[in-house]
Amino acid sequence: MYMSITKQFVLSTVDEYLLARVERRPPGSQDRKAAEAFQSTYMQLAIFLLEFFFIYTLAGDDKLFCRQLSGLPMGPLLGFDGLIGGGA
Repeated sequence: MYMSITKQFVLSTVDEYLLARVERRPPGSQDRKAAEAFQSTYMQLAIFLLEFFFIYTLAGDDKLFCRQLSGLPMGPLLGFDGLIGGGA
């Protein structure tokens, strides 16, 4: 069985890394401002992508679209719970 990590864990881990990246830059420097802008933009995109995580599977000639409701997939999606529209 593959584990499923939570969205909150992923976001807090990524945010900690990006914050450390910002804090390594000298205060008031252009590099620090660029790192802060990157952190802000990246976190907004990461939150959006994790909130609207869609997958699709082929069922014969049809595509079955599903939205991930909890956790993040780590491996095969067969038998994966938390999907809208059912799983394979």
